[in-house]
Amino acid sequence: MAGRRHGTGDWSALNASRQDDFILRQVAAVAAAIARILGLRSGGAVEEARSELDRAYAEFLGPRSELLREVDAATAAALIDAPDAIRALARLSAEEAEQEGDADRQATLRLRSVALEAEASRREARQRGDEPAA
Repeated sequence: MAGRRHGTGDWSALNASRQDDFILRQVAAVAAAIARILGLRSGGAVEEARSELDRAYAEFLGPRSELLREVDAATAAALIDAPDAIRALARLSAEEAEQEGDADRQATLRLRSVALEAEASRREARQRGDEPAA
């Protein structure tokens, strides 16, 4: 393998690519789960839709599921960091709001969803280097 270099930059790019692939697979899984949830809910299977939502949260967020569902949107976004993953959490929060029977909790979940979307947009802007001046 003469002439091939495996410097830190090569490995960093490979790791970043793997991380991006992982995040994209997670986001796709969340989208598929939300589609299943919507189908269940529209078919009147409310309990099954709720179970599927809880399963989607657990699969997407893993052991941090409870924590990330309880903290404020800015903290959750900071812990997740990837804009696409933050948006997936926002979509789960929006679906949870749709399933929520308590009006106050529903409003809180909707606001959380919007705040998560805003956090994702801010992170994307920062990554592109065009974040608005403070």
